[in-house]
Amino acid sequence: MTLPEKRMNEQSDRPNIHLRAITPRFSRLSRRLNRQFSLAEWFLYISFPLILSILLVTRPPIPFYALPLAPIALAAVLYEFWGGTLAALLTLVTVGAVLALDPVVLRRAATLQEAWPILSAYLAAGPLVGWLTARERERERVLVSAARRLHVVQEISQAIVTSLDLDETLHTILAETRRLISFDQGAVLLADRRQQQLRVMAVAPNTRPISLLVGRTIPLHGTVAGRVIQERRFWLGVVDVPVAYGDLRLLCLPGEMCLIVPLQFKREVIGVFVLAGWHLNGLEAADLDNLRQIAGQIAIAITHARLFAGQQARSRALAAISDAGREIAASLDLERTLRLVMRKAAETLPMDAGALFLFDQDAELYRVVVSHNLSSEHVEKVTFTFAEGVPGWVVQTKRPLMIPDATQDGRVHPYVIQEGVKSVLAIPLIASGQILGVLTLYCTQETHAFDEDALQLAQVFADQAAVFIQNAYLMDELRQAAADLEARVQERAEQLRQTQAQVIRAEKLAVVGRLAASVAHEVNNPLQAIALHLQLVTEAEVSDEVRAQLGIVQEELGRIAGIVQRLLDFQRPQAGEWRLYDVHELLEDVLKLAGKQLQQAGVKVECCFASRPVLVRAVGDQLKQVFLNLILNGVEAMPHGGRLGVTVQVGKNGRVCVEFADEGIGMSPEVMQHLFEPFFSTKQGGTGIGLAVSDEIVRRHGGKLGATSEEGQGSVFWVELPVCTVVMEDNT
Repeated sequence: MTLPEKRMNEQSDRPNIHLRAITPRFSRLSRRLNRQFSLAEWFLYISFPLILSILLVTRPPIPFYALPLAPIALAAVLYEFWGGTLAALLTLVTVGAVLALDPVVLRRAATLQEAWPILSAYLAAGPLVGWLTARERERERVLVSAARRLHVVQEISQAIVTSLDLDETLHTILAETRRLISFDQGAVLLADRRQQQLRVMAVAPNTRPISLLVGRTIPLHGTVAGRVIQERRFWLGVVDVPVAYGDLRLLCLPGEMCLIVPLQFKREVIGVFVLAGWHLNGLEAADLDNLRQIAGQIAIAITHARLFAGQQARSRALAAISDAGREIAASLDLERTLRLVMRKAAETLPMDAGALFLFDQDAELYRVVVSHNLSSEHVEKVTFTFAEGVPGWVVQTKRPLMIPDATQDGRVHPYVIQEGVKSVLAIPLIASGQILGVLTLYCTQETHAFDEDALQLAQVFADQAAVFIQNAYLMDELRQAAADLEARVQERAEQLRQTQAQVIRAEKLAVVGRLAASVAHEVNNPLQAIALHLQLVTEAEVSDEVRAQLGIVQEELGRIAGIVQRLLDFQRPQAGEWRLYDVHELLEDVLKLAGKQLQQAGVKVECCFASRPVLVRAVGDQLKQVFLNLILNGVEAMPHGGRLGVTVQVGKNGRVCVEFADEGIGMSPEVMQHLFEPFFSTKQGGTGIGLAVSDEIVRRHGGKLGATSEEGQGSVFWVELPVCTVVMEDNT
């Protein structure tokens, strides 16, 4: 038996199932599939792989190892879209067709049993490869999504790092978020807890009409956004809410999905991130994670921008305070310094109005010394003691006081409330440990207007202002002390000048007195002889004409005798008894003595005496001579009559001043320089001895004689004498 025959006999023992006989099997498979799928589905799922198999048969032969590529790829696609079971069945059909029709396989396996190992490998590898491919595609999709998210996060981080403009940063973040998650409208709202409201900072898209929302505010309470901030968690829902939720109606359209994400930095929620659109209901957990991460980036950007803006504002404010300090320091005048402090405070600090309180030592009150944008009534009526009101509290505690709502604090003065003040910030002005006053800042626009930053800036300004005010106080005291010292120096210099003048005048008077006495003695003896012989001639019998001429001679001799006597009195005033006199009585006696001359000259005397007797120790006749001389000089200065004022005043220095004020023609400065010199006179026929003698008499009584005059304005002569204080104390 030949080898082929032997092989045929061995094969005859097994079922002889040829590939050409598999048609009934496909028929049975078809019937089973028809029980599961409709005819249309069967045609769709079977026709495509059969057509593909026919194409594989008609093309040129390919290596056996390349045959599985097409069915495996097809199985992977079908597995991904229609499931593993259907893909496995279709792979079976496809692989069977390929194996049955491919000539390479026919040469290696003539029966289905011989081709079954290859078919089994393909049947097992097809679904596995399809599952692996689907998993790889899912992983690729996840990686692409992660890469896109990473790119968006990088862009947002880059925007935060490179830009310090908050508006620009927020618009960039919204635009990048829109690339990652599809939404129709978006907005970033920041919370203002002092005002209890949310402010729209940025929107997307940044076009009208939604761009008009930027800057608008909504209440913090009674809104979904406020609830998100309070609960610190996401909110996702349809915009079909009560009217109280005005924030959703403002940002979203009715029927839209709205997502609100809290913006949290560390433990503080500073605002919300709002997204609205029709497709937000398809958000996955990864999208929410992305939004949470973006919200964190927004919170960081806002916080950094706020810190930078605050630092910039603080730097500008400190620079302005420094400039103000240099300008204020240049002023050494207290009043100007106070005005500058108030004006610079208004320019550099967040205030609408303000007042500077300083302590009034006379009234023992704190009162407004300078103000800004306050009525005069406020400035005049707002005063405080040490324990009253806002300044009193600040002075007692030596600490600043911030009042968020002025209408709810009893320490705020009613006049301050009437000015419309809503917030108050009071800072003590302390220098060298001493409180100089209180600087109060007012805000009339809103409550809770001042924060810690404003307090710190105001404290820096107040510390500098206190030093400048103290320096102005010291300079004012120094200036006053210098003025007092200068006045005392001038007074001492004037006293020295007067003393020197008195010494010189006394020397002159002494010389002139001795000369006058010598001349008087020399003239007096011949004068007495002439007068005696004239008396003898007058007693003899002479004609009337001669007697009249002798009368003229006798009258002139009397005048000469008077001059000689005054010369003798100038050297040696007449003696008298020193005792106590009331100045008022001496003046009344002199006025009675000169009454006829005053009446004839048309001079009216107006007296203003002290309310009590003024006693001086003097020689009465000598003082009367001085007073009479001064009164007669005043009468002679008013040839057409006028008013002569006689005033008696007692000073605190224990001296009495008697003034004689006329309304005469006055005297020039040149005349005043020589007024009390002996033999100097401006009157025709005057001897110039009267004032010199009067000055000498007053000087011997321990007093002073002086005069002030201006041409055309009259003259004032004054006599200053020491008052007898011992007697006055006894009388009291």
